[in-house]
Amino acid sequence: MNSSAFVAASLAFLTAGAAWAQEPATGQIPDPRDSAQERRFDIRLGTGAPMMVSLSIAGRPFEGPLTVDGGLWVFAFMQGGYARVGWTIGLADYRDGAGRGSTLELTPMVGALSGIVAAGTDQVEHFIVPEAVVSFDWTWWFSNHIGLGATLTLGGIFTGAYIDEIDIPAFPDARLAVGVSF
Repeated sequence: MNSSAFVAASLAFLTAGAAWAQEPATGQIPDPRDSAQERRFDIRLGTGAPMMVSLSIAGRPFEGPLTVDGGLWVFAFMQGGYARVGWTIGLADYRDGAGRGSTLELTPMVGALSGIVAAGTDQVEHFIVPEAVVSFDWTWWFSNHIGLGATLTLGGIFTGAYIDEIDIPAFPDARLAVGVSF
């Protein structure tokens, strides 16, 4: 593809996006919204590493970017939960006046991950370790109050000074989750 065709295709894509975001009744592009400032509630089911399955409930209980996230996870011979807080940054908001369209948000978070390890037939090990992650959340909104979304979470779980039985000081945390948003 030559450079002029690439530029033409890029302009067509951007123009189509602007036309799609126009208010249906007036044909005007509505004032930009900042999705990070709006209240929301998400329920997501995910998979990744090291967690095979996770269920997350996250939300912004107030109008503003403060996000609270909690969940349960399962791995071979282990299960547990986590709690995190973060600050959401709205990267893109392509919703129309009726609330239909997509949003993309980035949320850096810190928190604690707890777990129970089945160390043997009668032994159980409990642990709580710190973690830091960044979540990228894309949501398609059918209206202002209901949407379907996907969240990619990347970060680290820090075990070094907290669990003597684990020789690795940190584990990657990578998950992809899908679910509903309100």
